[in-house]
Amino acid sequence: MSWCHRLKPSLRPRSRSHLKSKRYPLSSFYGQVTLGIVVARVNLSDPLLKGHTLLDRISGADASALTKAVARHSTKVPQALSKTTQEPAKPLTADQLPAEEKKESVVPEKKEETEEELNARMRGLMNQSKIVVFMKGTPDAPRCGFSRKTVATLREQGVAFTHFDILSDEAVRQGMKKLNDWPTFPQIIVNGELFGGLDILNESILTGEFDQVKADLKA
Repeated sequence: MSWCHRLKPSLRPRSRSHLKSKRYPLSSFYGQVTLGIVVARVNLSDPLLKGHTLLDRISGADASALTKAVARHSTKVPQALSKTTQEPAKPLTADQLPAEEKKESVVPEKKEETEEELNARMRGLMNQSKIVVFMKGTPDAPRCGFSRKTVATLREQGVAFTHFDILSDEAVRQGMKKLNDWPTFPQIIVNGELFGGLDILNESILTGEFDQVKADLKA
C-alpha cells in the first residue's frame, strides 16, 4: 500500500478531475489585480470586467492568457468621441462685422488739437471769471507751496476766484507758458490778462496796487 493510501481520506490529494471542476479564486494565484481604473477579483472561467463592460473572458487556469488580456486592455488609448478636420473659426475683423456691431466696436480716434485751437481753449479758461488762478492742484488741496500761499493770500484779501489745475492737462500747462510768456506757476489772471505770480501779488499788496484791482473788480 502506498503512502497516500495510508492517509485519512480527508488528507489524501484531490484527483486532477476534482481540481479542474472546483472553482478557485484567481486571487490565490495573483491576488487582487489593480490597473488604473480596472480593479477586478477574477475567478477561473470568470469574465474580465472594466466597470460594467465585458472586456474578455478567460477559461481555465491559463495564467499566461490572463496576463496578456490584462496588459492588452490596460494599454488601450481612449478614443475621442468625435473628431473633425476643420480649423477653429477665426474672429471677424472690423470690416467683416455687421454695421450695428461695427459702430459699437470702433473707438473714435482722438483728434490732435492744433495750436490755434489750444490757444482759443486757454483764452476761454482765462475768461471764465474775473480772477482765475492756474495752479498745481486745487484751492482745498494745493500740490505745491507757491500754489498754497497764493490761495491763502487771495482769501485773506477777500476776493473770489476760480482755478484750473494744470496737472490735469499737460497741453494747457505748456501752452500757458508760451501764451503768457511766463514760465512758472501759479499764474494769476485778472480780467482775462496775466497779472503775475505770487511775488507780483505780494508786491502789489505792499504798494497798495492790489486795492485798486479789487476796486475795479467790484465796479
